[in-house]
Amino acid sequence: MITVYSPKKSNRLKYVIDLVFKQILKTEYQIVDDENQLDKVSINYSSKKIPGVYQIIPNDLLFTEELNENEIIHEFNKLDIVRFFLTKDDHGFDVFSACFYIVTRMEEYVDKNRDIHQRYSAKQSILYKLDVLEKPIVNIWCNNLLNKLNDFYNSNILSEAIFNQLDTIDIDNAYAYLHKGFFRTTAALVKSLILFKFNEFSQRIRVLMGKEKDPYDTYDYLFEHQETKQIRSYYFFLLGDYHKMDKNLFFKSEALQKLIIRINDKADIGIHPSYFSFLKLDHIGKELNRLKSIVHEKVVNSRNHYLRFSIPDTYQSLISLGVEKDFTMGYPDALGFRAGMCSPYTFFDLITNEETSLQIIPFAYMDGVLKDQMDLNVKQAIAKIEALRKEVKKVNGCFVGIWHNESLSNQGRWIGWRAVYESSFA
Repeated sequence: MITVYSPKKSNRLKYVIDLVFKQILKTEYQIVDDENQLDKVSINYSSKKIPGVYQIIPNDLLFTEELNENEIIHEFNKLDIVRFFLTKDDHGFDVFSACFYIVTRMEEYVDKNRDIHQRYSAKQSILYKLDVLEKPIVNIWCNNLLNKLNDFYNSNILSEAIFNQLDTIDIDNAYAYLHKGFFRTTAALVKSLILFKFNEFSQRIRVLMGKEKDPYDTYDYLFEHQETKQIRSYYFFLLGDYHKMDKNLFFKSEALQKLIIRINDKADIGIHPSYFSFLKLDHIGKELNRLKSIVHEKVVNSRNHYLRFSIPDTYQSLISLGVEKDFTMGYPDALGFRAGMCSPYTFFDLITNEETSLQIIPFAYMDGVLKDQMDLNVKQAIAKIEALRKEVKKVNGCFVGIWHNESLSNQGRWIGWRAVYESSFA
């Protein structure tokens, strides 16, 4: 049991102490406001010196409802990699305020700049600027805190966190050629001829005639791999209305509905709110209800298409619709840990200043970033994923990547990439 003493109380303090000790370290803790309740292994989270008690002097961040809009002073450190909110005490920095600042994504509330898709870019984040984005910095800080407490008190409190891995697949387009209807199919065939894409034209014809499997029909391969590796998997289905950025099959398509039901029997499923549904509660709700009506059960998982989401608006919408887990926390333009985290955690809303019921499952990498943003070859991609996996394993976190049924086709621009996918579970 770790006791945290603070003469002040706040929702922020309660949240971050639970985040550090329960959600990340999986160890018991209590918060007290009376010095007489200090136990053997304790943290004095106050400016008052208490002899024999490990002290962390608090920054005011956890005892206000305001956003920190000031520049974050930092220093690099061999053990903690980098430190924020520097202090002169037993720890050297206010680790609780630092964790809170990064995990709640406070900088995204303050910095209003967005890309052409209205997304917050990795390049705007402090972790990217300090070149530590590919380190699960919050998990590292928490593990180091536990080690320092054990050294200080000559104790042996252990974290019960264990490494695990999830497989997540986005179904933006269930089939490359099949079940598109007469007009879409005819238009695609004509377009292939006009652009002299004769191989594509020939393949489409072979698939439509049943002489070749649709290249995006990688589901048997996925099922076999997931069963062999005994990996829990999540599939996210795009069910929005047709749009230039949302090109899946019509949600009433019998083929798509059969596929969804088939996958639901083998894995966890979730909604993939469309590009067009961004910041539109009614559209997200409509798409969620479409998936519910297909599987005839509650849908509690979500990941936004194009990773297009806004904090806290998107999360507030998901909560109001009964979504329990969101898998969108990561960047569309870089690898690494957007919230400094590689463990599932609950979302804290800085507008309401309250912890919510929504669980965030952060991811470390996406296939498209490796190939399109970084232009890595197969060998380089395997090495990069392995490096990220090692970082997560060091802190006993949860390793999550994003793949698409399309990127596992092993055809066209994705030739050889099944080897990358398979290596991520080594």
